[in-house]
Amino acid sequence: MGMVAPSIEAKPPTPSWEPMVFHKKQMHFELAHPWMPTPSWLACGTCKRCLSGRWYRCFTKRPKPRRFCIIPAGRRSGKTAKGKRCGVTRALVENTLRDCRVVFAAPTNDHARHIFWDDVKAMIPDWMYARDPHETRMEIRLKNGAMIDVAGLDEPKRIVGSPIDYILLDEYADMKAAAWTEEVRPALDTRDRMGYADLIGVPEGRNHYYDLYEFARNDRSGSFLVLSWATADINPEAAEAAKHELDERTYRQEYLGEFVEAGGRAYYTFVNDIHAAGPVDYDPTRPIYLGFDFNVEPGVLLIGQPQPAPDWLIQRCAEKGHTAAPFVTAWIDEVFIESDSRTVKICEAFLDRYAEHPSEVHAFGDASGGARHTSQNDGTDWELIRDQLRPIFGGRYKEYVKPGNPSEKSRVNALNASFMTANQTVSACVDKTRCPKFVRDLEGVKLKPDQSIDKDKKKYKMLTHLSDAAGYVEWMLKDMRQNRMTQTFL
Repeated sequence: MGMVAPSIEAKPPTPSWEPMVFHKKQMHFELAHPWMPTPSWLACGTCKRCLSGRWYRCFTKRPKPRRFCIIPAGRRSGKTAKGKRCGVTRALVENTLRDCRVVFAAPTNDHARHIFWDDVKAMIPDWMYARDPHETRMEIRLKNGAMIDVAGLDEPKRIVGSPIDYILLDEYADMKAAAWTEEVRPALDTRDRMGYADLIGVPEGRNHYYDLYEFARNDRSGSFLVLSWATADINPEAAEAAKHELDERTYRQEYLGEFVEAGGRAYYTFVNDIHAAGPVDYDPTRPIYLGFDFNVEPGVLLIGQPQPAPDWLIQRCAEKGHTAAPFVTAWIDEVFIESDSRTVKICEAFLDRYAEHPSEVHAFGDASGGARHTSQNDGTDWELIRDQLRPIFGGRYKEYVKPGNPSEKSRVNALNASFMTANQTVSACVDKTRCPKFVRDLEGVKLKPDQSIDKDKKKYKMLTHLSDAAGYVEWMLKDMRQNRMTQTFL
């Protein structure tokens, strides 16, 4: 018996689904019944969550014979959602092969499972499954012969073997540089079966993603198409909110999809004659922030407080066209022991100055201090800190440390954003008289071309540690402001 197309004359009641579920219903109809026009009651219309028409042109209207589409894009711009839809459509509707193979790839297998697996399964009508999806290998076999694979390219062998007809490489900047040239491209270049690829993701400085982007821009073979899409054009509310949280360089990269040139100063938003132009007094009525970064040479501790913006900072910001936040992180003091440092020595140096502090003491820092230590066999670093500070401050001593450390990039971005956000707001200042080593860090720490901090001990042995400590504090404060953090003891 032949398949009978369902009637679309009768208009069902207005759906009450949430927007994203509503889109899924529309998607199921379009994929299951490609020969039919989408009924008006399933069309989205003006929903703000609907993907921009430009993304449809990016993925599905590429000029022939352009096989490879390079799309650096901002976060929350819909790139992954459209990529999923494009790949599933190719497997279900645009498949002209008996053994078509579509691959969704991410930097790691766990990442691929998180962003692809459940959504891809939800996009496929139940009647199209040839058998149940393989949950371990993340494979889907369809009745039309197509195979859909979800894989992480941390182990490229997951996708080698049979030809690939379409692959979506998401967050390509975080993949291994050789993944495209040594594994993916050969699988797409099967004779008489030339595959297609979309390489999407947020840029990460000028690494292999940038190199491929530049190669594609200058390619004369006609195989590459280069597109870009800024979050501000698709999701302006998210882009505007990000300006209040991110420094300018990070905003341009993460939300405008730009390949920002790396190298130079890591903490480029710090300007001595703005952020350190005057004194910052210790205030006994306000909490103290302690930023720990555990080392032997040097041993460091950075001391700060939440304070109203000093008058000199407000004035200097006004002169430069910036805005000082009502309250700022004021870095008021530091402990810096160049050699033979121990955690106990660091705490003793702090107590010599602030044992009489009547308010709270909040400790932040390197989470690995709960496992390793710089103190021989006396306990972990965090255990020693508690032993030193709790008898003095009692319940006023609090620790804010997660089980694992944030990425280096996250710490650097958080500290840069504290000195200047993309909307020109300043929310940190430094007393350079009492924190000279910290100022030296802010002005002297460099980035390598891959945007990681240059920690060459021959050149920068005494640098990076105080700024690392400040980065832990600012990253955690940002996390706490977003209501995702509670007090945690290791």
